[in-house]
Amino acid sequence: MTSIATRPESITDRWADITPLRKGPKARISASIARKIFFKVAERYDISVSTDGSPADLVLHRPEEFFNRLGNNGLIGFGESYMTGAWDAEDLGGVLTTLCAEIGDLVPKWMQSLRATYVSRPPKLQRNSEKNTRKNIAHHYDLSNDLFAAFLDPTMSYSSALFDTDSVSTAADVPVVTFEAPVPGSPLEEAQGRKIESILDAAGVTAGSRVLEIGT
Repeated sequence: MTSIATRPESITDRWADITPLRKGPKARISASIARKIFFKVAERYDISVSTDGSPADLVLHRPEEFFNRLGNNGLIGFGESYMTGAWDAEDLGGVLTTLCAEIGDLVPKWMQSLRATYVSRPPKLQRNSEKNTRKNIAHHYDLSNDLFAAFLDPTMSYSSALFDTDSVSTAADVPVVTFEAPVPGSPLEEAQGRKIESILDAAGVTAGSRVLEIGT
């Protein structure tokens, strides 16, 4: 399910904090290993990959960038390479569902056991301790609402929404919600409202109930 074509330009300038591409022998080796693992995974889970622009499940527009980011930054690199346009998928939900369902087995176990030898440990200044915890919490949570408003609904709910079952299809035997473009109305806001109502019903909350809510 993968295809490699060429896009006219990168859009990395849109993402000020995106990880720069790595250079040097170590980066090239990591990219080469990632390439081999990626194509084996694609074959194993029947994900078609095209390197000539022909239709496929996953389209690699800039493969060298994709494998550089994947090999040197793992899952973050996979996501960031999508952000920059290095790869794309017509059925993005289906591709991600297939990969996520088997995420623990995508990398061979023996390679996972070597993780500690090449993944940097957090610096001592970032480790949770009585002294550092308050600073770490502030760094993680004290962000402007502008960031969250960019991808959440007006209620700012950040847990999973409950979409109308009329929009549910399946990918890799897992239910997936799909919408045809253009997306009608405000489906996310409606889905978040539906989720909250279902939770209240399941918990038996009625008028006059006292409720402690954490993390909607």
